[in-house]
Amino acid sequence: MDFERRKEQSKEDIRRAAEELFSRFGAIKSVSRYCPFKAGVSQQRFITTSGSKDELVHDYRKSIVNGIAGRFREIFNLKKIFY
Repeated sequence: MDFERRKEQSKEDIRRAAEELFSRFGAIKSVSRYCPFKAGVSQQRFITTSGSKDELVHDYRKSIVNGIAGRFREIFNLKKIFY
């Protein structure tokens, strides 16, 4: 696997781990201590690929909003079928 693919995979692993930890323990407590371990990356890789804690929290909140918006779209599309 080339460097760029590993970097992108690490980012995705960190994002998924952060989302799971944020939902269970809150954002501040989870990021620096548990996220690298949960993502299966070193502390150094976590620091160089994840950006800041604020970026991770922003991405987490954005994914929640997008998920909710997607569910609303699904619900509204189902209603149109029954009219």
